[in-house]
Amino acid sequence: MTARAASHVLLVAPHEYRTNAETAESNVFQRAVGEAEAERLAADAILQHRPCATS
Repeated sequence: MTARAASHVLLVAPHEYRTNAETAESNVFQRAVGEAEAERLAADAILQHRPCATS
């Protein structure tokens, strides 16, 4: 049997970055934060996702 691998990968940027209340209970990487902190984290995530993006 021949090994197979994708020749291309499509990455889709999320519309926004937020904690998912449905999965936060079982996901150790999520934690509840206030609205101001959520906005700051979302802005940081977008800058990390798109280094050329401006705020």
